Amino acid sequence: MILKPNRLNQIAKYLQYLHLADKGLIRFAQSQMDTQTKRERVYYSWVVFRHLNFDSQRIAQVINNHSIKLTLLAGRYDKIITPENMNRLLHFVKDYQLEILETGHNGVIPESIPIITKSLKF
Repeated sequence: MILKPNRLNQIAKYLQYLHLADKGLIRFAQSQMDTQTKRERVYYSWVVFRHLNFDSQRIAQVINNHSIKLTLLAGRYDKIITPENMNRLLHFVKDYQLEILETGHNGVIPESIPIITKSLKF
C-alpha cells in the first residue's frame, strides 16, 4: 500500500460509503498519504510507535506527587487524539487545565505555540 496506494484508497472510500469511517478522518488520512514520501513516513511512524503503551495511572501519580502543573492542549476537531482520549489520564490527575483549541490534528502544534510561549516565565 505504500508503493501502490490504490487499494488503500478503495478501502477508505468503501469504509466511508458504509459509514464505518468518518469522512474527516478519511480526508485527513488521504492528505497524509498522498505521496510516496508521506506514506513511507506514516508507515515507519506506525512501525516505531506501535509498541508505545502508557500507564495513565502511573503518569498521573508522578504528576500528582511532584505537583507538576499540567496543561493539555487538544484540537476540538482532532479525530486522531481527541479531547475525550485525554480523559484516560485526566481522570487520575488532581489539578490540570485542558484547553480545547478550535482546530484539527494538524493545527494543534501551530495553535499551541502562542499559548506555550505566553506561559513561559523567564
